[in-house]
Amino acid sequence: MKTNRIILIALALTVQLGSEAQQTMTLKDCMQYAIDNSLKVKELSEENRKSQVIRRDAILNAFTPNVNLSINVEYGDGRMTDPSTNMYINAAMIGDNYTLNGNIVLFNGFEAVNNMKIAKVAVEMGRTNKQWETDKICLSTMEAYYNAVYYSRLYNILNEQVAIAKRSFEKAKREYELGKSDRSKMLEGEGFLAEMEYRRADCEAQRNNALLTLKDLMFYPIEGDLQVDTAFVAAYADTNNNAAEIASYARENSDEVEMLNGQRDKAQLMLNTSRWQLLPKVELNAGFQTAHSVFVDYPDALPSYFDQISDKIQKYVQVSINIPIFGRLGKYSKISRSKSDFQIADYQLKAKQKTIENEVYRAVDEAQSAERSMCQAKKSAELQGELFEINRKKYDHGTISYIEYSTAYNKYLESEAQYMSKLFTLNIKNSVLMYYQGISYINQL
Repeated sequence: MKTNRIILIALALTVQLGSEAQQTMTLKDCMQYAIDNSLKVKELSEENRKSQVIRRDAILNAFTPNVNLSINVEYGDGRMTDPSTNMYINAAMIGDNYTLNGNIVLFNGFEAVNNMKIAKVAVEMGRTNKQWETDKICLSTMEAYYNAVYYSRLYNILNEQVAIAKRSFEKAKREYELGKSDRSKMLEGEGFLAEMEYRRADCEAQRNNALLTLKDLMFYPIEGDLQVDTAFVAAYADTNNNAAEIASYARENSDEVEMLNGQRDKAQLMLNTSRWQLLPKVELNAGFQTAHSVFVDYPDALPSYFDQISDKIQKYVQVSINIPIFGRLGKYSKISRSKSDFQIADYQLKAKQKTIENEVYRAVDEAQSAERSMCQAKKSAELQGELFEINRKKYDHGTISYIEYSTAYNKYLESEAQYMSKLFTLNIKNSVLMYYQGISYINQL
């Protein structure tokens, strides 16, 4: 009885795992899967961890001293002075020295503070870069997903038409066998069925290729069975088409601009650091040291270990000022290079802002054109669908020829495909516009 229960549980788990493996994935599911499994995103996550460590080190370097404890053990053999008699003796001696030292930089041209700021900028840039990479993955996944949905839905249409063509052929065949029609009509039906089957096979190949592309972008197991939600069609919404308003926001807030802005901030901080390096460096050192020694052959000749440690303690505090006078113009050369780095970063930022502004205006124009094209394609698809139904009935009653029927069907199929293509294109264009307005692709769903 217990064995049967275990078998039933195992079968239930198998069925459950199988159903999960066949779970239909929406566009958002595919995007999230691609993000979670992207090696590039994982690489950037590791880079961000490194930036966090560098920032922590910069904070510690700025506010905490550097403390070192050193212990030296020496061995000597030869002519030495006996402290108790103040006479020379031949002996072997072991000595150990202890030094505890701490030092902190009081002023170094604000280098420590600027390094903290640079590390903070690097952390923020790392997050922005990761988000930018994530958005690129989402956009590529969206395009591949719509492509897979397009061919999947087209395949379903063709599959239905194959079934219709098969019924028409079987009807024509029966009528021919009963002597109600001639052989030409049966051959026309058979030819139309063959054409539909060929189109379906060709569409199936393109659908499989689209799914392989989507798997590749998602880092999905290539041998896995990826089921996408073919019924999904994002309702195209009226987005903000004010190009000037969108461009004004995007040129200041897009991920690429923020990264280049960070590069310029880093260059500015490096330039400030280089300039302040012309001032003196002030450092504080403090510590104490002590020692202990013993003659190997005369262990009682010297005081005990703890007495020596206590008597030989030396404490010190030292303030050092390092004034740069001449360093072969190295500091001035560094300032000059830092100025050039800042100007280059500034030029790159302004160029990217101009590029993004142009891209926004182009994206708005493309979205508006795509919406007009989609509306026309929708009307055409509805009209061709009605005409096809009329011609299909006429063909079934034998009032039109195969050529007329095939022409009507081709127009219907092309209009349906065109409508789906225009609709998906519009969805992508609107998503790009929403992205320029600060909404990441995955958060649009």
